[in-house]
Amino acid sequence: MGLGYGLQRLVLRRGYDQRYKGLRVLNDWDRYFTGYVLPPDRRRKLNFIWVDILVDGSGGNAVLYSGVLENYSLNREQVIDQVFISSAIRRHNLDLSGVLPVGESYASRPPNYDMPGEYLVIPFSQVRNLNITYSYVRPGTPPPPGPPAPATAPPATA
Repeated sequence: MGLGYGLQRLVLRRGYDQRYKGLRVLNDWDRYFTGYVLPPDRRRKLNFIWVDILVDGSGGNAVLYSGVLENYSLNREQVIDQVFISSAIRRHNLDLSGVLPVGESYASRPPNYDMPGEYLVIPFSQVRNLNITYSYVRPGTPPPPGPPAPATAPPATA
């Protein structure tokens, strides 16, 4: 183990980064996207992180995507560039004014849509807001729904 890695682990384990800003190892997003903002006992029980991401849509509407946070990327300025989620669900278009057009009801809106594919990549420049939910391990709790299994070709017939 390298000296730098060992010092980083020591700073994080002892919580020095929380007391002394100059020793911060993680950026703000790392702290939230890894659950590091949680107390250590809750962090150890963390199973997965669920996010709800409100994205600018067309026509003044917004689209809400929900899924398991898998990863994110930073640009050169250390600002989030993209967010990667799995088990993604797209909620129907949302009119943020709170007023529905005449003759339209919430019941007439399209239902939620399970997004195909293993990951959905969302450009962070289009994100209006982000909700983070930490999911904890409970005895007998199955793991979160993962990406679908790869399709297999049907057996060849002779």
